[in-house]
Amino acid sequence: MTVQKLHKILWWSGAWLGMLTLSLASGCGYQFVGESSLLPKDARTIYVEPFINRSRDVGIERELTTATRGEFYRRSELRVVDSIDQADVILSGVIRSLDSTVATVNREDEVLQYDAVMILDITVRRREPDEILWRGQGVRLHAHDQGHHRP
Repeated sequence: MTVQKLHKILWWSGAWLGMLTLSLASGCGYQFVGESSLLPKDARTIYVEPFINRSRDVGIERELTTATRGEFYRRSELRVVDSIDQADVILSGVIRSLDSTVATVNREDEVLQYDAVMILDITVRRREPDEILWRGQGVRLHAHDQGHHRP
């Protein structure tokens, strides 16, 4: 996998995580029945734990952790903190896999499009009291990416 391809996948993943941040902050998306938001009303801060990498792609956990923190900085009313002890809410995740395949090639066998799938387990929990607010097991992120070829 090329660095450019990885960055595009991470951008797409960041977009999905951006939707998660908005869902958590605004109450849209996944909800418990009878509640307007996943987050407690007194939640003001979030800590993003470093993702655990169980894929074959070395270093992707650092990139995804950084992208996730960036999405919360940009899109959430929650303040991102650097210590778990300062957090009201904690997001943790496991990268189970990242697979990419060539989707299309041209007559010169140059790659025109890739398909990539990242599988994650994500948990959002409250620190005090320790309770799970949302859990997604086997969350599947799919990206369709343009390849790079010579003119």
